[in-house]
Amino acid sequence: MVTAAVCAALFAGAAPARAADSWNKVESRHFLIVGEVGHARLGSIAKTLEEFRLATTLMFPDRLVDADRPLTIVVLQGNSIADYAPGGNIAGLYRRQPDREFIIMRSDAFGGEDFRRVLHEYQHSITHANVMRLPRWAEEGFAEFYSTFTASSDGRYQIGLPIDHHLRALSSKGFVPLEEFFADDGRSISTSDTFRVSVFYAQSWALVHFLTFGDEGKWNPSFTPFLRALVSGEPPMHAFRRTVTTDVETFMAHFRAYPNSSSFSYIWAKFDPDETAVRDSSEGKLSVAETGYLKARLLNDPQKAAKAIDDALTAEPENSPARALKAEYLFARHETAEAADEWSALARASSVDARTCGLAMLALNLLARHEESLAVCSEGKTRGDVGSAFERAVALEALGRQAEAAPVYTSVGMAPEARLSALRWHGRRHLEQGQFVAARRAADIWLARASGDSDGIASLVFSAGRRDARKIGVSKPAPN
Repeated sequence: MVTAAVCAALFAGAAPARAADSWNKVESRHFLIVGEVGHARLGSIAKTLEEFRLATTLMFPDRLVDADRPLTIVVLQGNSIADYAPGGNIAGLYRRQPDREFIIMRSDAFGGEDFRRVLHEYQHSITHANVMRLPRWAEEGFAEFYSTFTASSDGRYQIGLPIDHHLRALSSKGFVPLEEFFADDGRSISTSDTFRVSVFYAQSWALVHFLTFGDEGKWNPSFTPFLRALVSGEPPMHAFRRTVTTDVETFMAHFRAYPNSSSFSYIWAKFDPDETAVRDSSEGKLSVAETGYLKARLLNDPQKAAKAIDDALTAEPENSPARALKAEYLFARHETAEAADEWSALARASSVDARTCGLAMLALNLLARHEESLAVCSEGKTRGDVGSAFERAVALEALGRQAEAAPVYTSVGMAPEARLSALRWHGRRHLEQGQFVAARRAADIWLARASGDSDGIASLVFSAGRRDARKIGVSKPAPN
């Protein structure tokens, strides 16, 4: 969702006039790559990403290698990435939004060491498509491991090459004891503490590499069972001793010696020369409205984001994504009635997406326009969308139709856990408006599904900072 600062900028008046631009695009079989650079550059990036995807497919045929929501690569030239990245002029970053994922990168990062950052971020999106609760050390370790991917013109590729600066960090700064490393998992490390950050990333990468190849592959068979145990919630050291080894001291002695190994194993293979996925792509251009819409979603600077959405709507006043984004601005400014009207008009269109339906239903429910909430979108348009289903149940309950609401709440509670993030956001909006029954429903469903993690419910219940949990009547589900 958008910030209040962006909303204020949007309605503060026109920014200095400038010509609106449009980005180039290349569509390959599995990626959309857009940006302010030429088609040749975008095409080269598409080819490399297709090769990377293919390489991971060949290595792990049963592993999902697509993001769990559409992925767009945005390629920027010069220092303009600083307008998109909180960290300034970096090589690249990953953005996860409710309906889409983005990797934003500098054009000059491609072909050099900095491109590892882009592959690192793409690996994060692959990880999220396969498992949502991987420990941070494993997620970062895998991202670093796969970021070493290289491919040659004759179809050969390599993955798992040693990373020199990680080896130097471990050799000079040492290892964190395994029990402490697992227990903390980087949570206590401030990003400004460069010493601890470098050790955490280095040890995360090294542990993934060691469990994959170390001691001539001795630990590899136990790696997957160990990760499964961690994902299931088993205490880390208990899981390690049960699935890897009880002799932690010997394991650590070999692990500490690993950076000084005379040679490292890695994966080497060759693509099928008839594979077409890395060659099939088409070139085109985004419209001014499409470009402005993407910029408005991604820019950090409120004035620039406001100008981008203005460009989009000036070029194409009926552009649905741009109108929906403007409605989000209105909603964030607490102009709920105006947002509801805009979203409702969009929701009645035949091509509307389920998320827009859910937002329209939310705004209408917050205004106590429950009959309109039920009528704005058919169930066929919203099937499978957690936010829409939850708002349908809220409207039914508010209208006294509890018998109809109950099975809808149940269906929300049975949704895949990965989709429940929308529920937390909807719950917060109801909480802020004092609609405690709806907030309680969201809280109870989240608590029941969040793998016993009470942090999620605490964030929901106490997010306003002034609400009393007893007013909401939050309760833990009864034990089975």
